[in-house]
Amino acid sequence: MILRLCTGSLLPVLFFISLPLSASPLPPGIQSGDLIFRDGGEAISDIVRTVDNSGFSHVGMLDIAPDGVVYVIHATPQEHPDGIAGVNRDTLDFFILHAKNRQVSYYAVLADDAHHRLARDNALSQTGIPFSINPQEGLYCTQLVAQSWQSAGLTIINGKTRLSLPMVEEPLILPENLTRSPLLRHIP
Repeated sequence: MILRLCTGSLLPVLFFISLPLSASPLPPGIQSGDLIFRDGGEAISDIVRTVDNSGFSHVGMLDIAPDGVVYVIHATPQEHPDGIAGVNRDTLDFFILHAKNRQVSYYAVLADDAHHRLARDNALSQTGIPFSINPQEGLYCTQLVAQSWQSAGLTIINGKTRLSLPMVEEPLILPENLTRSPLLRHIP
């Protein structure tokens, strides 16, 4: 009798443990248009880490659907098995799956709801644009979020960084140019 009771009590727990886990819930106060940073494992991440002191190599913009599903709009090279390199709208789980040690950091943009919606809409309208660190050929992650907010009426970058890279003459926006912005607040 005791064994049956224990087994009966454990079955629901074992079933729950076997379910696929989803991403941790968003921190309080985070909304569509806010930013999520990670350190990735792509070759471009290695380059970014050598010149950036933020601890991040990649950023995306959060898009929280009406049904509560959280997406990330971001520009990335070759994360998809089908070879899509460019601006994508991926689930939060997919974004976190490609983070080193599955660690991400959230940053709230200090703006009203209308600006958040407009920035998110601007980012969504870029879906499908190719990935490139050369701004004339496509978009890279920090450029996507900075331009989306700029089009919404807010400059969220704190300068740009000039790099010595072949065929890239313009200064680039690195993650630290975003994280140091007075319009961004880290949300633990």
